[in-house]
Amino acid sequence: MRLTVQYMDEEPTEAEPKLDRECGTCYACCVWLDITELHKKGGRPCKFLKHQKPTERCSIYKKRPVACSGYHCMWLTGCFGSDMRPDISGLLATMYNDPENDGKYLVTINITNGVKAGSMNDGPLGTMLHWLLTKLEHCISRINLVNRRTGAVIEFSDGVIWQADLIKGTKLEELTFLRSKVIGHYKSADPRDIVPGMMSKDTVVLR
Repeated sequence: MRLTVQYMDEEPTEAEPKLDRECGTCYACCVWLDITELHKKGGRPCKFLKHQKPTERCSIYKKRPVACSGYHCMWLTGCFGSDMRPDISGLLATMYNDPENDGKYLVTINITNGVKAGSMNDGPLGTMLHWLLTKLEHCISRINLVNRRTGAVIEFSDGVIWQADLIKGTKLEELTFLRSKVIGHYKSADPRDIVPGMMSKDTVVLR
């Protein structure tokens, strides 16, 4: 089964959300996301990362595209703990409106560093998945784990964990992959009654 999700095709909102966090030295989004206006593919550092100051790397910051200025990863908007910042956890999580499920969202988690991220049952990745499946179960339709280095994708959808492979899409800012096989199952839990060992044991680790 071939699945295609187009992400950044929405008009930016006039008012940006109030953020209590700052990017600091993290610039994961400048490496791992597609940016159409810059003809940039995800997984490649942006060509405008020229400045050497750790907290000010972008050389076109004041004139950067809307896709950049309007982007906020889930950590920046207040989700997860402070130790889950992308450069620390090895995970860049983004929430998008799901065009196929009105009122629901899909989450893409880019695995930027497999060693830091850990597995789906422990480490930052296990913590993130547990949080998503317990806190946001009623508003999230799918979760996609993506490793652009290996082309591996793991999709959480309707209680089933699928192994899939990235394939070339028709344009940037579009995630396209082919499901290959079922590798496990999962269940959501009431946040007031978190179930230990929520993931099934027949899962794999994205490295």
